[in-house]
Amino acid sequence: MDAALANESLRAERASSQRRCTWRAYVKSADSIYEIVLAMLIFEGMIKTECLNNRWWYWSSLTAAAKTSTLSALALRIYTLDSSIIYEKTSSSGSDMMDNTKLVSKVGKKRRDADG
Repeated sequence: MDAALANESLRAERASSQRRCTWRAYVKSADSIYEIVLAMLIFEGMIKTECLNNRWWYWSSLTAAAKTSTLSALALRIYTLDSSIIYEKTSSSGSDMMDNTKLVSKVGKKRRDADG
């Protein structure tokens, strides 16, 4: 997840290259589920809030993190964070929407022509 995030998605004050290297070393040396949960909380703090879907906020609470005690719960937590990260911003400009509308219209026309 860390490698897939664009630098623009990270908070500059919390995700300097030195902090990220230290964080990676901490993850590699973690010996318990608790340490990985702490690493996830640190990682979550590095990500800008606009790059996380709203559904993540339930999982990001310290209470929910403290309840992570099994490997399967940890895996679910990691999977949920990964699916909540917005890795790429989608463009919703008017020209893109027009291009998509034209594409749908052409596909529909081709289907009508084939059926006729």
